[in-house]
Amino acid sequence: MEKSLKKMINKSVSLDRFNFSGFSSSSLWVGYFESQNAHNLTLIKEALNLAYDFFKDGLNEFIAVSSLKYSKEYDFKNEGEYYFNLLRRAKKYNLIQESTEVFEDYLYGDIPLPADCLTISLDKKLFPCLAKLVMGCNAVLGNICFFISPKLNIAIYPHEDLGFGVISLSEDRSLCIEFLEFCSKNKNFIVHIEN
Repeated sequence: MEKSLKKMINKSVSLDRFNFSGFSSSSLWVGYFESQNAHNLTLIKEALNLAYDFFKDGLNEFIAVSSLKYSKEYDFKNEGEYYFNLLRRAKKYNLIQESTEVFEDYLYGDIPLPADCLTISLDKKLFPCLAKLVMGCNAVLGNICFFISPKLNIAIYPHEDLGFGVISLSEDRSLCIEFLEFCSKNKNFIVHIEN
């Protein structure tokens, strides 16, 4: 344990590598995969399974950095019971909060994302909840949700086209490309890798 802790102490993540106003404009953005079929919960789970299957040996290395909000004016009856329960769970653990005027200024492009809008989670059991909300729940605002592994030098983010985008944390993009190529084997998804 001490040896792996020493490895982690020397690793860091600079959030300035992420363009929160357009993830694909991030300096080390590599690509994404997305569903080429209808939007449904089965495909959301399939996209999650691709990520879990690929990273299964390194899941404990990931942290979640997110900024997910909801509007108090939103009629949650528009969401099915499944998503309503996910929202309630995320709210319980403070992973999604009511939108603020400052956050809405960010959404409109008036200001950069304020640091106090970010939430960090180390609880891997909650990661699927966050990903499913981003991919499938209309009540979620912002869609900022990164699963980051400093040790693996990779950040993945769920998106509403039912898949994950990928940003490298170093100039070595090989693991990112390997992940996207792994996902391309599933016929329900299409993959784009930036040159």
